[in-house]
Amino acid sequence: MRVLLAAIYFLTLVACTHSDSVQVGGRFDVQDSVVRITANNREFTFPLDDKNFFSGKIGLERATYASMDRYGISLFLSPGEDLEINVNSMDFGGTLQFRGTLGAINNYLYEREIENELKFKLFDLDEEEFVKEMQNLIREKILLLEAKNFGETFSDLERERIKYVVAGWALYYPNFHRMDSLHGKYVPGPVFDEFVSGFSLDNGDLIGSRDFSRYVLNYIYYKGRSMDIRELVNYVLENIHNQTIKNYLLSEVIMNHVTTKGLRDSDYLLSLCWKEVTDTAKISRIERLVDRWRRLSAGATAPDFGMMNQQGEEFSLRSFAGQYVYVYVWATWNEASREKFEALRLLQEKFKEKKIRFVVLSLDDVQLKHLWEKYIVENNIPGEHYILQKRDEFCARYMAYTFPRFLLIDPMGKIITPTAPAPDGTELLFKTLDL
Repeated sequence: MRVLLAAIYFLTLVACTHSDSVQVGGRFDVQDSVVRITANNREFTFPLDDKNFFSGKIGLERATYASMDRYGISLFLSPGEDLEINVNSMDFGGTLQFRGTLGAINNYLYEREIENELKFKLFDLDEEEFVKEMQNLIREKILLLEAKNFGETFSDLERERIKYVVAGWALYYPNFHRMDSLHGKYVPGPVFDEFVSGFSLDNGDLIGSRDFSRYVLNYIYYKGRSMDIRELVNYVLENIHNQTIKNYLLSEVIMNHVTTKGLRDSDYLLSLCWKEVTDTAKISRIERLVDRWRRLSAGATAPDFGMMNQQGEEFSLRSFAGQYVYVYVWATWNEASREKFEALRLLQEKFKEKKIRFVVLSLDDVQLKHLWEKYIVENNIPGEHYILQKRDEFCARYMAYTFPRFLLIDPMGKIITPTAPAPDGTELLFKTLDL
């Protein structure tokens, strides 16, 4: 009976299809109350009814890639066509099915997406061998596509998308190959650079493809690996001409920088953003991010947070009122966050008679507290040790998304700086304090 209802429901949707739009619908048996699809740089929202069905139209001038970012699903949409999407959250991957005139194409895309795109052993190859494997992979994927006989419109776009899929994965090669190299630091050579640079950054036909977006962003960071942030955004301005792609790259680069570095030295980036980015949704995202950082500006009251010491005793930031607090945010599972402990030891010894506490604050899972305690003892880590009770809340309030992170709080509980220097760079800062 349910299958019959679904069929009748979808036939009704198809009957309403217009040539300037694509009809979408189906059954989403998930916890959400709406289905969201991003197409042509716009998000379309479709409410689920009491039986978890949804339906609606997406206006399109031409065929394009789209996505359901909430679930990591890529789609292909075309005006005058219809797409039915059905899924059960209890077995998302096993139940996701596409039907309708666009069903076969979207099932193909999903099958390609869940494949393991690159075997990690490929990163062990030398540069020339790796590039040959990437070129072979492109040819193999295109041959598989052409065997499907999907039609000219989709096939032409998909041939291009396949190239960006492979090139996007290839851009991880310098990092992973350097990690596995037996011959010291790897520096990308001309063969690799020529391969990853051989794809247009202004391919407007693929704007809706998540694989294209991943490639252009990773490529910008690859080309800008020796640039400072100003040089990087200027590189985007000089080399990207499609306004939608420029909006995406500038907003992502600026968002990433401000998220990790805060508002220090960000005036140029933000003024450039307001001038060059024309997408109001992206501007709003950056404005919200800036507002969150402003709440952490010098002189603002530091948001309180709960923590627990090795003996299970509970504390909060307010427990240290009357003293300066230097907070070292880290995690046992994060290698980079462990690199400054020796510098912390020296700093703590130098200022042991002063009214400052050195709080080493862990982002480890509080349910695995025993492993955190063991690590501290075995590695003789300096400082006063605490583990967060609500780490997600702390990270959101303090914008703590990269590690290590350092905070400096004054005796009144006011923020001196939310992005303090590492222990080996605090001498000048500490000299300005009344210690």
